[in-house]
Amino acid sequence: MNNFESVFAEKLDAMMQFRTARGYKPQTYLRHYIRFDRCCISESLVTPYLTSELVLGWLEAEQSQELASRATAIRLFGKYLDAIGEPAYILPNKYATGGKPSMPYIFTDNELSALFAEIDRLKPTEHEPYLNEIAPVLFRLTYTCGLRPKESRELLRENINIDTGEILITHTKRNKERLVLMSDDMLDMCRQYDLRWSIFSGGSSYFFPSNNGGALKSEKVYSTFNKAWGTAKRTFEYPVAHNVRVYDLSYPHLN
Repeated sequence: MNNFESVFAEKLDAMMQFRTARGYKPQTYLRHYIRFDRCCISESLVTPYLTSELVLGWLEAEQSQELASRATAIRLFGKYLDAIGEPAYILPNKYATGGKPSMPYIFTDNELSALFAEIDRLKPTEHEPYLNEIAPVLFRLTYTCGLRPKESRELLRENINIDTGEILITHTKRNKERLVLMSDDMLDMCRQYDLRWSIFSGGSSYFFPSNNGGALKSEKVYSTFNKAWGTAKRTFEYPVAHNVRVYDLSYPHLN
């Protein structure tokens, strides 16, 4: 047993035993499966379905030099589930090769305006009835403060100073805390949101809470962004990239 604890624990253990029986070293991808397992726990997943949103959300939330290795690991898991008759998303081979990072997409001013206009038009969903309140603030905070998607969606209310506009970012990519300062416009928006947050948060400690009280799930953030971008790009009179990521909102600040 490899101490997996998520809804995929049994399947991850079975796959590791299968690979070991075929002569593969169990340590090769073990660290990646443990991280994936912990991610599923933090996302409070209750159904063991390997969806594209889950796979891509995990890969993009943990940007690192081991991207190619992690992509291979999760691709093998998808193939294993498919082989035993379980519906699963199999990551394409072209997702990551040689550990090269994905090319960022740099938005034009017009594209950003169109994107945020669509984000502002998003409707609440059955599972996330306050998505229309959360999304406009979350994505603007990600963009204006240069936050990684994981940093913004897991932001704690106690780490935001609504008086000064200071944000304490913890559990960062390199495990170092940093302080970020909001612009005046962003601070005004967060103050207005904070008043509404006190009503719908249900006592959650997260500034962008899911309906269950935890942090908004990564797959929901990515699917919401993709939906808004998919609508926005149809308004442009020129071809635009299809594989735009939430991370691209942060790129100009982080690089």
